[in-house]
Amino acid sequence: MSEHGLHLIDDCLSEDWVDAWAADVVRQIEDYLGKHAAFEAFLGEDD
Repeated sequence: MSEHGLHLIDDCLSEDWVDAWAADVVRQIEDYLGKHAAFEAFLGEDD
């Protein structure tokens, strides 16, 4: 992506765009679940 926020369409149409997108989604889900687990552990410490 350029400094102006523009990108080449070739970047979106590359052969591995699905793999890159899926890897990013998996990372985001893992981060989300990690935060949930940490909060659950925090709540369970007072038991």
